[in-house]
Amino acid sequence: MVSACLAAPSLSQTLSARAQLTPPERGDTLVTFASDDFNTNPINIRIPFVVRGAKNTGKIALTYDDGPTPGVTDFILEQLAAHRSKATFFVIGQRVRAFPKLAQTIVEQGHEIANHSYTHPDLSKLQDGAVANEIEKTQKTIEDICGVTPHYFRPPYGAFRATQGALARAQHVQVIIWSIDPQDWRRPGAEIISQRITAPSSGGDIILCHDLHFQTAAASRIFIPHLAKNFSLVTLSNLLRGQHS
Repeated sequence: MVSACLAAPSLSQTLSARAQLTPPERGDTLVTFASDDFNTNPINIRIPFVVRGAKNTGKIALTYDDGPTPGVTDFILEQLAAHRSKATFFVIGQRVRAFPKLAQTIVEQGHEIANHSYTHPDLSKLQDGAVANEIEKTQKTIEDICGVTPHYFRPPYGAFRATQGALARAQHVQVIIWSIDPQDWRRPGAEIISQRITAPSSGGDIILCHDLHFQTAAASRIFIPHLAKNFSLVTLSNLLRGQHS
């Protein structure tokens, strides 16, 4: 079985995580993003919300949200290394504090680390000050622990009003959404997750995954080699170089 190959977190790590962290209560949607006034009041938008890269490329950006997670993130890193591929990890500030070595390993292995808020709230329901704090606190945490400054931000649940874009711009981060969502957070099984990723993939796609559950790690062992046969799996910075500036 695929899952048998995954190294489970130690008891101390699991208890520490449960004591400090609250897992996301639901998965990602674009309901809030889509219903915002992006079309009716485009003058309010000062930065683009990036959904994908250029289609005329052989590159794909694989992204993972909600980590780092011991026993999941490290297994995914092994799969990426085995296929000489790179990814972007949208980390939660709390989890970077809880698992600093794993966050550092992401950077040390040449992957990109990005901002996914500090506590994973629904930002569309928060006041501007609270949203700014979530982004800024995560930026500072990543800088302190990993020694790098993130260039990208993805709102938890995809819930971000277009008019909140200025708050991200103030922190010098670009808002990233996605073009493929396999709904892996629902844990439908590794094979289904993999199929939902590989079947529709094309050049320039930004694929959303979550390094939070074992099924996604198991699926990564299937879809990473499959994608790597036809595309270069690169960081967001690589994919978007010269675009959306």
